[in-house]
Parts: sequence; structure tokens; C-alpha cells
Amino acid sequence: MTPVRFRWLLSRRWLFVPPLLIGVTVVAVLASSQKELPRAETTQETKPVHVVRAAFTDVYPAVVGFGTAKAKRTWTATAEVSGQVIATHPYLRSGRIVEAGETLLQIDRADYELRVDQRTAELSQAKAQLEQLKLNVQSDEASLEIQQDLLAVQQDDLVRLEQLSQRSVASQSEFDSAKSAFLQQQQAVQNLLNSLRSYPAQIKSAEAGVRLADLRVAEARRDLERTTIVAPFRGVLADVSIEQDQYVALNQSLFDVLDISTMEVEAHFSIAQLNRVIDHRFEFQPVSESEPRYGSSKLSSSMKRRYADATAGGLSDRMSTRVTLRSGDVCMSFPATPIRFSESLDEQTRTLGIVVEVTNDPAMPLDGANTLRPGAYCEIQLRSDRAIHAISVPRANLDEEAVFIVDRDNTLKRRELEIAMTLRDQVAVVGGLNEGDLIVARPSASLMPGDLVDPLPVESRPVDFRIEDPGAEVEP
Repeated sequence: MTPVRFRWLLSRRWLFVPPLLIGVTVVAVLASSQKELPRAETTQETKPVHVVRAAFTDVYPAVVGFGTAKAKRTWTATAEVSGQVIATHPYLRSGRIVEAGETLLQIDRADYELRVDQRTAELSQAKAQLEQLKLNVQSDEASLEIQQDLLAVQQDDLVRLEQLSQRSVASQSEFDSAKSAFLQQQQAVQNLLNSLRSYPAQIKSAEAGVRLADLRVAEARRDLERTTIVAPFRGVLADVSIEQDQYVALNQSLFDVLDISTMEVEAHFSIAQLNRVIDHRFEFQPVSESEPRYGSSKLSSSMKRRYADATAGGLSDRMSTRVTLRSGDVCMSFPATPIRFSESLDEQTRTLGIVVEVTNDPAMPLDGANTLRPGAYCEIQLRSDRAIHAISVPRANLDEEAVFIVDRDNTLKRRELEIAMTLRDQVAVVGGLNEGDLIVARPSASLMPGDLVDPLPVESRPVDFRIEDPGAEVEP
């Protein structure tokens, strides 16, 4: 039994050999009959792009601020006397134009005319008292001379009677009577002398009384003049708060007169902004072939800022200023003159105010629409009169603060820029480009550095950075 089973197991061990041989044969046949797959060569696709050529232009640094116009000179009419208003200007209304010297308001004069008459009478009385004192002095001086002569006569009589009394020719009673008369006369002379000594003080007091009365007359006349209020200059009425027949109290505010022939507008700028137009020092930084990146976008790397020595006295010599008023489709522009800085920096914004002055055209009526009026919200453009050399780049060509350029191998590179200023749809670049560089116009989001491109040149219009257009947009 055992030998038969062993022989059966040996026969089954070789059963897998035929299928194995068949499989190897099939694989060999297929491998020998299979064709080689074709290999595709990888090539980079060329993208067509429009390019503009970088070119230098003269750029005038400028900044824009905003402020509210106000009259340079404002006069507030205040009642310096009290009383009833008996007459007013026929056009005493806010917004109306008045001429210099026109009577605007009349307060009742009757009481003040009576006061002038009263004070004038007091002055006449004081003058009369002074004249009376002077006449008294003259009279007493004349009386003194007479009394002194009488005293001399009586003194001679007293001496003579004394001698006669010693010789028993005259009685003692006669001598005593003569002596009493002499002493009385001496007292009269002394009284006159004392009176004359007191006259200078009395005269000074009387003269002071005259001066006081004269001042009271002047005060009364001035109060009488104050009943009439006239326009000190040509201007626009504002805040009128009085009507005819009303009673006005002392120091009551009545109305304002605004001199809008000259207007002031104050706008605030940062110190960095003012430095760009007052004391800018831009230096164009060319691109080095060995540097793949090109500095920072901050101006501090190319401009030394000095502001401590800048004073308002020379501002008009270093910059041009224009004030623009926009209202709907209407745009009015006025030449302006910078006149002064504000006294200190704003504590919240840390900006410094600069006040510019606008003179309305004298030929233009003040009540016309083409004049700058108080309360107008204006745009103030400050432009330096000194140009810098920069490359003008359309804003649409920027990718943040960088551009794509096409190198000599028609490969894209990304260049970071140093921007001095932005005006309308252009930026002034002072670092990061060379003249003649091909800048990709309106780069798409699909462009990447290193892409192979086919540059197609387009025309670019020259840009004037002088900001003569009142609608120009300037960014710091």
C-alpha cells in the first residue's frame, strides 16, 4: 500500500510544469511581437504679451490735501450802546453783499444827543470855574499890592506915634490904636498871601475838571456815533440776528461781515508728504545686472528728509498751489499762495497744517457762483517747482509695487519698484528700472516669472507731471 501511494505523489508533483512552460512561452511571444511606443518631445509654449518701453520724464513732486475755505477777515458787529433799532439796511440779510461805508443799522440817537448836550454844558461850567479862579488870582494879586501899601503907611504911622509917645506929645491910647490898626492890616496882607498860595492847587483841580468834562463830552459823542453801524469793508453779511424796532443790549452780537475777496484754506499733510514738495531729494537708482531685487518702495532710502529749517516765508518760492472746488459736474480751480504753517502738529493725526490764500477775481462779483465762498470743501494741490528725473509707468502695468519685464531671452522677470509719486493713471519710478526696459502692459494673473513670451510693442503717450489739470489725482 505504501509503495503505490508514494508513486502517486511523485506523479502529481510534476503536474504544474506544463502550465508554467505554456505561460513562459506566451510571454516570450508577446514581448517579441510588441511595438515600441513613440516618445513626445517637451517644448515650452510662447505667450504673446504687449509691452511698453521704459522712458525718463520730468516729474514734479506733488501732494493733495483737503480743507474748508474761510474768509481771511471777519468783522463781527457788536452793539456798543443799547437802544431801539429805528432803521436798518434794506438788504440786511445773510448772504447779501454790502459795500464799505454803507449804513447797516441805526439805533435811536435821542438819548445820546441829550447826553452830549448835558456833557457839553458840564464842560462849559468847568471852563467857567477855571476862568473864575484865574480872575480871582488876578484880583487878589492887585489887592495884595494895595494892602501891602496900606501896611507900609500904617507902619510909618505906628513908628511916628511911638516916637511922639516917648516925648509925651501923643497919648498912649493913640499909640495903641495905631498899633492895633497896623496888626489888622498885617493880618489882611497875610490872608491875601495865603489865598494866593492856594490858587495853584485850585487851578490844577479846575483844569482836571475841565479835562474830565471834555472826556465825558468825547465819550458822549462817541456813544452817539456808535448808534450808527457802518460796513468797514466790502463783504458778505452772515449770521444776521436783528430786525428793525428791536431793542439791542450792550455787547449784543448783531451780524458778521465776511471779506471774501481773500479766502484761506487749511489742509493737513504728513511731514513726509510736505518733504516731497518742500525739500525733496530724489535720486534715480538704476538697476544693477547683478542684483535680482531692487530696494524698497519707501522713499526714505532715496530721499534725505529735512524739515526743521523749512519756514512759511519761502514756501511760495518753492512750490505752486492750486485750490479746486468740485460740485457735481462743476469743477472750479483757483490759483493759491501758501502763506504759513499751523502752529503745531495735530495731536491725533500727527499732521501739519499749511494755510493757502486764494484771491477772488476783483472783476468777478462776490455774489457770483464762480467765486470761492466760505464753507466750500476744497482740494489743495501742492506741487514743487523743482522736477526730478524718473521713469513713467502706467498704473495698469503694476503688480502691487512691481512690474513684469522681458529680458533679452524673452523671459519674464518681476521687478520691485521704488515709486516716488502717483498721478492720475501713471506712477513715477525712481528705482527698479532702466531706461529702455520692456514692461509688460496690463499683466494677466496667469503670467509667472520665467515664462517665455513674445513681446508685442504698443505705443505709450507721454505724461505731464506738472498737475495743471484741476482734476488730477495725486497720491502720496
